[in-house]
Amino acid sequence: MSVRAPAVVGMRLEEVDTPALILDLGAFETNLRRLSDAVSGRVRVRAHAKTHKCPEIARRQVAAGAVGVCCQKVSEAEAMVEGGIADVLVSNEVVGRGKLERLAALAKRARLGVCADDAEKVRELESAMKRAGARIDVHVELEIGMHRCGVAPGEPAVALARAIADLAIVDAGLKASSVDSGMPGVWQRPGLAYTRASDEHGWVEIAAGAAPPGLGDKLLLVPGHCDPTVNLYDWYVCVRGGVVEALWPITARGAVY
Repeated sequence: MSVRAPAVVGMRLEEVDTPALILDLGAFETNLRRLSDAVSGRVRVRAHAKTHKCPEIARRQVAAGAVGVCCQKVSEAEAMVEGGIADVLVSNEVVGRGKLERLAALAKRARLGVCADDAEKVRELESAMKRAGARIDVHVELEIGMHRCGVAPGEPAVALARAIADLAIVDAGLKASSVDSGMPGVWQRPGLAYTRASDEHGWVEIAAGAAPPGLGDKLLLVPGHCDPTVNLYDWYVCVRGGVVEALWPITARGAVY
C-alpha cells in the first residue's frame, strides 16, 4: 500500500512536490555527533524511535554509539527489528494476548525489553514468553510525577491502587484519534469519559458509581473527527456481531500531494 514518493534522488529541493517531510542531512549528522560527543563514556544512549519511526535513522544512531532504540508500541518494535535493529526496548507496558504473542515472537529475533508496573501483567508476559520459548528483559517503570503509568516509589501497591481507581489509562492517544473536534467518546460505557490525550495514551475518567474497566479491558472509542482519524490507519477492521468479518485496506492513506 505504498504511495509514490514526492521526490527522486538528484532532484533539486525546489522541484520536490509539496507537502513533503524534509530532513536536512547536515543538521541531522551534526546532531548525531553532538550527542555522541556529549555523553561518550558516561551514559549508554538508547535513542527513542517513536518520533522518527525510521529504521534508517535508527541504524545511523546505533552506528553513532547508541546501544539500541526505544519504541512505544509493539508495531514500532516490529518495524525496527525488521529494519535490522538488534536491541529494542518497548518503553511502555504491553497488555493483551495478541500483543504479548507478537512481542514474544519478536524476542526470538532480537534482544528485547519491555516495561511493567503490574505483577499480574508480568505473569501474563512470562506465560507468553514460555509458550514461545523466548526471553525478554523486564524493566520496572516508576511513576515520577506524570500520573500516567508506573509504580510509585515507597508505596507501590497503594499508589497503583489509587491510580487504577482514579484513572483507566488507554493505549490510544493523539496518534490513534484526531482530537481537533473534541475528544473521543467511550462507546456504550456510561460514566466513562475520555478527557485528555498524550502521544500514545489517553486518560479515561470514571464517574462516581460507574463500573471501572479492568486492566487489559478493551474500550471502543468514537473519534471526534473521522477524516484525520482514518488517515492514521492502514486497515478498517470490519466487525459484525462482535466478530471480524473483513479487513479493508485504506489504500489512499497519506495521499496528501
